[in-house]
Amino acid sequence: GADCRAVVRFVLLQSGSLLLGGVFVGLAGAFGVNQFYHQTNPELQLPGGVLQLVIAGLLCLIGMLACYLPARSASRIDPVIALRAD
Repeated sequence: GADCRAVVRFVLLQSGSLLLGGVFVGLAGAFGVNQFYHQTNPELQLPGGVLQLVIAGLLCLIGMLACYLPARSASRIDPVIALRAD
């Protein structure tokens, strides 16, 4: 018997942890690829770390919004009706 806010908070915590883990792995991979390209071809101008952080922040914002909207609609469903549907 959780209330609406508890359901949304649970979904956002679960999805947020996965999202942040993916962002950290992606940023580490981007940094590694950037260093590799810089060592093999120093003339190549790649986007800096600030741009990568901005893009990662934007992806986090969009990802959390994509998790919040279904969680909000799921929290409005009456549990008794959901159990009867199964």
